[in-house]
Amino acid sequence: MTNTTDRIDWALLAISGDCSAGAMSDQPTYIPFQKDDFPLISAYLKAQTVTQTLSVQDWFDNVIVDGPGSKKTARQFSNAIRKENELGEDLINQGVFHHKYHKRTEWVIVELDENNYPLNLAPGAKACSKK
Repeated sequence: MTNTTDRIDWALLAISGDCSAGAMSDQPTYIPFQKDDFPLISAYLKAQTVTQTLSVQDWFDNVIVDGPGSKKTARQFSNAIRKENELGEDLINQGVFHHKYHKRTEWVIVELDENNYPLNLAPGAKACSKK
């Protein structure tokens, strides 16, 4: 059992992309994080959600239309991708993310158990601790 002074309560869990189950590994990756990392993680997850929703909106506005489409949606989508990428680089520089594959992964926040392992997740997931 982990010493309570070493306990971390939260982690990012890969749900889609390079570090998720079935992509580069059979098991998902999770990244435990500290309180100090949370503001940047929160900003990144918000940017990720905006990018995802604008991706779908861009598809509706520019892919399945007969006509010129929406330059506004395309521009917003492009800006959202840029912001998400910049925040991902900040997470690499802060030591939370370790490589580009973490940036190419979709994440959710999960609670960790007393052994610093994600609750309700089958054994075998790979932890990537902060550098």
